[in-house]
Formats: sequence, C-alpha cells, structure tokens
Amino acid sequence: MTVNYASPFDRKDTFKVFIATLPNLLLEPSIDDDTLRMINQIVLRFKEWVRKDFAAKQEAIIENAKKINVVGSRDENQSRLTICNLFYCIDSQIYY
Repeated sequence: MTVNYASPFDRKDTFKVFIATLPNLLLEPSIDDDTLRMINQIVLRFKEWVRKDFAAKQEAIIENAKKINVVGSRDENQSRLTICNLFYCIDSQIYY
C-alpha cells in the first residue's frame, strides 16, 4: 500500500481553497455556533487569505446576519454581531 502525503505547499493550497468556502456558510438559513466560532478564529488568524472572499459577499452576509438561526447560541443577537464584526479586518468598522 502506498501512502501519498501532500507536501506542505499542497496542504497550504488546499487550506486556502477550504477557507474560501467559509463565506458561503454565513449565507445559509442557519449555522451552528461552534462553526461560527471556528470561522471567527480563521478570519482573525488568516485575514489576508480570506479578505477577498469575505469582501465579495459582505453585503449579503451582513443582511443574512439579521435573520440567520445560530444553533446552540446562548445569545443569538451577540452571535449575529460576531458575524458582522468579522468584517472588521476588511473595513475596520465595528457593528453594534
């Protein structure tokens, strides 16, 4: 049996493809609070990689944040603000 391990370069590209899909999760009718927290951590850590993908869908994501169901959230309004504040790394605006 042959095991083909991806080179670090391949893994980096694969990860970039994965994180490019994250804005789409914020356009769904619902999202799990744990998923939202994971997205938040990725945006904070890899903001240069995600900036373009999030900026392209910023208006739609902010509009959807008003109605998205955040499953497992203790405070759905705070979770919605978390979604909006993901864009701080893009436009340096904090939403209240």
